[in-house]
Amino acid sequence: MEEMNCCVQNIDLLRNHLRIVYCVAQFCVIVIIFIANPNNYESRALDSCYAQSSLHAACLLLGLFLIVLIGFRFLEVADSFYMIREITRAAVGIVTSFALFGLIYGISPWINDQDEGDLQIDVAVLQQVTISVVVVLMPGLYARWATLKSAKDTNKKLLQPKLLRILAHRESLALFRRHLLKEWSVENLVFYEDATKLQIRLPSLPPSKGLNRLHELYEKFISKDATIEINLSAGKAEAMHKFWRQPHVKKALAVAQRSRYRPAAASRSNNDFVTAVQMADKFQHVAKSDKDGLNSEVFQRLSAIVEEGMDITLAAKTEIFQLLENDSYKRFITKSSTQIHFKENKELLLGENSIRDRKARRHSLRKSVESKDKSSRHTSQG
Repeated sequence: MEEMNCCVQNIDLLRNHLRIVYCVAQFCVIVIIFIANPNNYESRALDSCYAQSSLHAACLLLGLFLIVLIGFRFLEVADSFYMIREITRAAVGIVTSFALFGLIYGISPWINDQDEGDLQIDVAVLQQVTISVVVVLMPGLYARWATLKSAKDTNKKLLQPKLLRILAHRESLALFRRHLLKEWSVENLVFYEDATKLQIRLPSLPPSKGLNRLHELYEKFISKDATIEINLSAGKAEAMHKFWRQPHVKKALAVAQRSRYRPAAASRSNNDFVTAVQMADKFQHVAKSDKDGLNSEVFQRLSAIVEEGMDITLAAKTEIFQLLENDSYKRFITKSSTQIHFKENKELLLGENSIRDRKARRHSLRKSVESKDKSSRHTSQG
């Protein structure tokens, strides 16, 4: 797991590299058709020029298609299907351009100011310019329009429960975790889980143990030597580094580590996290233990440091939650398997039972009020 998470920061860079390779290959298609075909610059029939250019374009687009398909399927993302559509539209555009140039060549002999050789070169140059426009611009513009149009229709049809409901539902959380594993960004969810557990249980922990738990969280996910580094912004990460570099925090941590403390056993269980969330109210009312064998002054100092460290950690947790909600979760809900799962658990995830119950209670309350009003009017009339 940790070896996979080491590559999390490079996944977007790899995807961008593949997109750059695709764009460069598109440019190479144009250059090779324009330069490597000698028929473009010789006094020969342009029919052979069309045929050979078509062959070059078809071979290069086929090779490009295979490279992009293998690359994106290796990364297990849906971008490969977008590339398939784009390359297909480019190929159709090239075929269409050749048909148009057949018409151009058919009417071009009526131009009397140029001889046949110059005319062939001009038509060939115009051919390549049009191909460049068709290959590079048209597929992207059409794909952008189609994406925007389909996004509006798709968003209306998709079931979109809140992310908090997903995290509080065992089966949904497991499904979301598998999705993040494929995206190589599961460390964000792991950090959110650990931070949530600590937030809930911190009121019941002595300050020394709470400070040690906060430091463990920092060392594992945020420090410069973190084993599983999360995608935290530079500002939030620097605030964490600055907090733990403070001299009084270092001294307090040394005191806490000398106190009665045993490292908590690591747990990656979905049930453990869901149970912690569901029992949040219970943990909030658990009283803190005694002063952990520390004098009152040290106890108060540790408590203040723990509170400050927890505030900084919660700010990082909020940012990670927003990243999950606005990025990974948006892609997660578009998967067909996810929508099937949502439909199977629709009432639980979307809260439709509670909505119906509230409507029923309001309806019964309105009926009871109306009946009381009627009875009071009858009584007054009597």
